[in-house]
Amino acid sequence: AGTATTVDCLPWTSKSSILSSCQVSRISGACQSTLSEKISPSSAIPHDRFSFFGSTVRKLDQQWEQREKSKTLSPCDTNLFIGTFFDGTGNNYGDSIERKDNSQSNIARLYSAYPGLSVPGVLPPQTNWQSNLADYDNFFRVYVPGVGTRFAQADDSGEGFRDKLLGGGTGRLGEVRILWCLAQVINAVHRYFLKAMLIDNEEIQKASAAGEMTAQALQLGPLRPATPANQTRRMTTTRLPRILVDWLKRLHWGIAPHMSEGSNPPQNKDPGIVKNIYVSAFGFSRGAAEARTFANWLVKLCELDARLTGKSSQGLTLAGFPVTFDFLGLFDTVASVGVANLVPLADGHSAWADAEISLAIPPNVGQCTHLVSAHENRQSFPLDSIYNDHSIASNGEEIVFPGVHSDIGGGYQPGEQGKGADNIGRDMLSRIPLAVMYRKARLAGVPFKLEQALTQDQVAFQISPETIRDFNAYIDECQVKSGETGTIVREHWRRGIEWRLNNHRAGGVTTLNSYQRASRYDQNNLASGYRRFQEELDRFSEWRGQINTRRGYRTAFEGEQADWIVHLTGGDPSAVDDWQRINELYPEFGPSSQPVSVMMDEYVHDSIAGFMPQWSGREEVIAYLRELVAKMHILDTGRYREGTRGVYLSSLERKRAKHYERTGRIPPMTDLDVGEHYLLGGGYLRFRLIYAGADDQILARLELRTGKKVIPEIASI
Repeated sequence: AGTATTVDCLPWTSKSSILSSCQVSRISGACQSTLSEKISPSSAIPHDRFSFFGSTVRKLDQQWEQREKSKTLSPCDTNLFIGTFFDGTGNNYGDSIERKDNSQSNIARLYSAYPGLSVPGVLPPQTNWQSNLADYDNFFRVYVPGVGTRFAQADDSGEGFRDKLLGGGTGRLGEVRILWCLAQVINAVHRYFLKAMLIDNEEIQKASAAGEMTAQALQLGPLRPATPANQTRRMTTTRLPRILVDWLKRLHWGIAPHMSEGSNPPQNKDPGIVKNIYVSAFGFSRGAAEARTFANWLVKLCELDARLTGKSSQGLTLAGFPVTFDFLGLFDTVASVGVANLVPLADGHSAWADAEISLAIPPNVGQCTHLVSAHENRQSFPLDSIYNDHSIASNGEEIVFPGVHSDIGGGYQPGEQGKGADNIGRDMLSRIPLAVMYRKARLAGVPFKLEQALTQDQVAFQISPETIRDFNAYIDECQVKSGETGTIVREHWRRGIEWRLNNHRAGGVTTLNSYQRASRYDQNNLASGYRRFQEELDRFSEWRGQINTRRGYRTAFEGEQADWIVHLTGGDPSAVDDWQRINELYPEFGPSSQPVSVMMDEYVHDSIAGFMPQWSGREEVIAYLRELVAKMHILDTGRYREGTRGVYLSSLERKRAKHYERTGRIPPMTDLDVGEHYLLGGGYLRFRLIYAGADDQILARLELRTGKKVIPEIASI
């Protein structure tokens, strides 16, 4: 056992919790994940720095903000600050602004709080930093739109099968986004001195096509001479590193008068003598996977630079200037690159998202904070924990929050699925992880300046007192406060299933307050999701009845039980663990407590019901209904016989068309194809897959309690 140094306490925690969860747990001899702690009412207004940070505001002033300013005795000395922000799958700040629906993710909200110069052309001008511009000419911020959305700089239209569907489904064009962000870090240094970009978008796209961002390429160095034995392999795997070396050499040549040699000052001291470059990165969903891969490639880039400038002994450099990677902030990492986990033998760690190397947290990062979902269980959204086998690295912490994937990283509209009533989203669950990440990042040195941001950007961080109250009441109900991530998540999984069973007995989804507040579009999705849950529950009940009548012959029928589940779930053997565990828990299920019921009804979204491959949004539903009305008119006027030239309406489609023509509103549709079909292994009764640093390392693989120790913490498959 050790002792912790006394530190100023957070507004909502004990004195020791300013340390990362791993720092705290190492004091007691172990490195563990934690459940989120309760938060204080003072966290409701994050832009009020004195209320939000409390006494720790002194740390901001004394330790971090001093390095952002030139010293009196050395007025020419300065530092550069670069913040990078990788948005999640389907999330695009620019699109949210166009729709005016307040659906921007937490990544976009954090970006709006980071001062400095943006990359021209990526976002609308109204997103540019507008306060005290002269104070932030050495600050640079880089926003990367989510895969599956438009991003012209990456030659991504965000439309059609290749860009939208494959981007959202397989992470297509994720690699070029990572490479583009690396180029912007180089460009930031060049822009500071010469006020111009060095590497253009076309060059980045060509570089991405020329070399794969694989784990092999990350490990091999282009500066070592090739041998006959490895010549061919090195030519293919070092192509991208060689491109990076070329970019670095061009940077060195362009800013040579501003670079220092040894202890001598640079020839040109204008606009300043750079002493250090401070970098931070943030990501959500696949953007979090991109941020992790970006972190490893940035380290490689800086190591290459240090070798080129003869400063390898000084650590990471860029153009010879020391580089400090302050912070890596992650919201619920989902790689799912290539073929996702829904397909047997696939793990979603293809191409740039190798679990063991590309997604590993580099030791060079000062602090990594990973906020993960307690309630997400879609099988195509497996979590990539920052665990590496049985442990979290000393610079990392993983914290579990109630909510599904986008309740952690944001992206829902206020009131979506009837969750919340505030039209700017102060009662959305995602505001709490946002506030926690903002606080942790700023206390780790990230130069956020929310207090200077635009008013609408400040409001986008605010949390209602009722949301804080309900969140804290739910946290009080939870028994598992720390342990491996899967251990913590398992309690919320159990409580969620218990709540769904109680709601089913009480009459189903239509009885919920949130359902009654929801739009017709959302009601259709929720009702269709509930129908899918009923089908799944029927299959489970059928299996459970078969199994429990044979309980005395468990050993003899064990293999048959597994085969029966696999048959009922469409061939997914991992469902065996989930259904057997629920069967063991079934006798313990009882009424849900008030805090749990409030959390599930009022705050936690139904990500399965919201995962609708048929339509991507309300606009597509309206287009579908208008097409039905047009077909109905064609048939009713006798211009074509039904079935001629593809003009055909079923009785159900005609009913929908008449409803829309009469009311102008979306009709009730409770039979939509929502969620992941059970034939692909999806469902409400499934436990989320959690990878622990390798394809074959799974956190909290469920196991029967009967005759065994309760659930192993980690298992290889």
